[in-house]
Amino acid sequence: MNPEGFLTPCSFPVSSERGDERDHVIDGLVSLVLVDYNAGPGLLRCLASVFERDDVATEVILVDNASSDRSALEALDRYPEIHLIQNSANLGFARAANRGLALARGEWIGLLNPDVEIPPGALGKLVAFLTEHPRVGAVGPALVCPDGTPQPYSHGGDPSPAYLARRAWARLNGRALHVWAGDGARPVDWVCGACLLARCTVWQQVGLLDEGFFLYFEDVDWCRRCRDKGFDVYFVPEVAVTHLSRPDYHDRPRRRHYFDGLKRYYRKYYGPLVGLALNVALVGRR
Repeated sequence: MNPEGFLTPCSFPVSSERGDERDHVIDGLVSLVLVDYNAGPGLLRCLASVFERDDVATEVILVDNASSDRSALEALDRYPEIHLIQNSANLGFARAANRGLALARGEWIGLLNPDVEIPPGALGKLVAFLTEHPRVGAVGPALVCPDGTPQPYSHGGDPSPAYLARRAWARLNGRALHVWAGDGARPVDWVCGACLLARCTVWQQVGLLDEGFFLYFEDVDWCRRCRDKGFDVYFVPEVAVTHLSRPDYHDRPRRRHYFDGLKRYYRKYYGPLVGLALNVALVGRR
């Protein structure tokens, strides 16, 4: 057991395709898990931003959810050093990510969306923040548009009934409930899984993503479990990554997955009665 009281090396309760390799943590290595589903050319731009950085040693585990656009194979051709897992069907984000997380060997393990581009030095700054703040379990950077405009939902508060009511009221009044950029790292309830970094030992204590979430709220749930273990979750806006996609609230399949995730979150943490009330409130919004 190391000085912080964590069991080492990092291992997860999931079978590994690398056999015993996952039982050997590589000090200083950052493992990045990407889930691809028809990411297109953005995936190559994402990987270029990772491999053209030189501030930290990195391994990339790419999990492909049965893409039809050959994006994962093109990525492997361009970057043969990545570890590619090909699923025979779209397993959803959490389940696919867990397959990659189970293979991660880094001292630091992160989730990264394939539509994110990382500027030089960004990962090193996140690693440095975690190193300097041992009780911080996970960090996330600011998400910005290609023109540098801060994107919403890089972080947030626990989506309790009171929080959702405050957010709805803020929207009616034309304002945001959070400052999406700004100066100074600050504790938050969750950071977005589009770019999230944590120590291997924290992943070990908290566990993998809840596979009951298909596409949304798995990051909110994981951060809540992280905080339940006594760790802080921090938003670090001094680090900004470019997120090429923006939420499309007119995309009906995504809306359905979003509300399905919210309903599961409510059943898990607020009980069946509050979950039923949420179901009634969401009638007609899917």
